Amino acid sequence: MDAQQFDDVGRGEERVRDRRPVGQRQRRAQLAVDLPDQQRAGRDARGAAASILPLAIARFRELYPAVELSIAMADPIESIPKLRSGEFDMALSHDATFETVDLPPSAFEGGDGADARGGIEVIRLFDDPMYVAMPIAHPLAGSGVLDLANFADEPWMLATTQSCPDSRRFLRACHAAGFEPRIAFQSDDYPAMLGFVAAGVGVALVPDMVTRGIRDDVAIRPLDPAPPPRPILVALPAGYRSPAAAAMLTVLREVSDTWIAGRPVLAAT
Repeated sequence: MDAQQFDDVGRGEERVRDRRPVGQRQRRAQLAVDLPDQQRAGRDARGAAASILPLAIARFRELYPAVELSIAMADPIESIPKLRSGEFDMALSHDATFETVDLPPSAFEGGDGADARGGIEVIRLFDDPMYVAMPIAHPLAGSGVLDLANFADEPWMLATTQSCPDSRRFLRACHAAGFEPRIAFQSDDYPAMLGFVAAGVGVALVPDMVTRGIRDDVAIRPLDPAPPPRPILVALPAGYRSPAAAAMLTVLREVSDTWIAGRPVLAAT
């Protein structure tokens, strides 16, 4: 968020005020959005960057029209040190790395890894559930309660394990269900992945954020037990929230509540 002297910006009767001396007042704040391996060709930004973030930006601009927002795409290994150094005021991510800050010491600016882990405050906005996607004509599309083991013999579509936390979460869920998935296709582009699902190449585990507006030749079903959801997180420097970051956090919470309330109910048939 690139703030124009964000020291006194109105939200109706509410004011966002920075009470530090004028020379120290925040002139620049930036929101980082996690997009792992953003340099990869064809990378799809489905997730927070393509769902709640545009809604939050629109709401923020409505409330604080004098503030110019600046958004940067960054991996956790990039954004965590920038949060600690003050270059970023906030990061939005679905990577659980932020909850453990389980990165090598080289990922942090100054000090060792153990000390650095104390410099990040993490707030969980909500959990994004994971569902199974299959062709609409799949034999299990109309079945009753399904679990992951029902698909143990299926070929799977999967994001690349090197860059996407969703794929690592999926593999752990498969191992917990007692099987090693057979991977037919890997892509970091969820729409492309769902295209292969629709064509009958395999099935896929996809987050709720991807299923909004899903194509009509793909069936989305819940699983029981449910796979681990992916967390939608906000990370901030510990000990201080800039006025801009505090205001954006409030907006993100409001937008998240609305997003959750509009989540479709996927019941077993």
